[in-house]
Amino acid sequence: MKSANKSRWALHTKNPLRAAVIITVALCCIGCSTSPKQKGPNNSDTYWMYSPDSLSIHPLSRFTQPKGKTGWRVVVHVEFKDGDDFACRGTGALDVSIYAKNGRLLATKPISLANSAGNYKLFDPVTRTYQIVFDGIPEESELVNVQATYTEPGSKLMRSNKHTVKNYK
Repeated sequence: MKSANKSRWALHTKNPLRAAVIITVALCCIGCSTSPKQKGPNNSDTYWMYSPDSLSIHPLSRFTQPKGKTGWRVVVHVEFKDGDDFACRGTGALDVSIYAKNGRLLATKPISLANSAGNYKLFDPVTRTYQIVFDGIPEESELVNVQATYTEPGSKLMRSNKHTVKNYK
């Protein structure tokens, strides 16, 4: 029994590179397991504690070619996050605007998320984003810039950064 334990120890001391690689991989895995910074629930008189704290245009936003229609369709994914950086839903007024490459406004969609049926219809449970569809985008569009604003009842206005959506024709 003692000789078996000695031989295992000898294997590790004879191959220090293997031991170093194992330790490095273990440390890298531990370093990647950080959780998002938690700010906690909102201290406001809104509908619920974990109401949206930020919004952004999700990178899943894309151009698509609608069947039987001229021009392009742009599917915009709007993501809300609460104070703990978890995806959540909103209940206020959402306005999504789409701009041409030169900055000209192409379209704006005002959306009320207060209606539960409409809120449910726009929310994609897989991506945890709201999907807003814009049809009739000019055929020559190489890219568009998208921005969203959100106002929750009794709260301040939130605005996303402008996000560029490229057309990979």
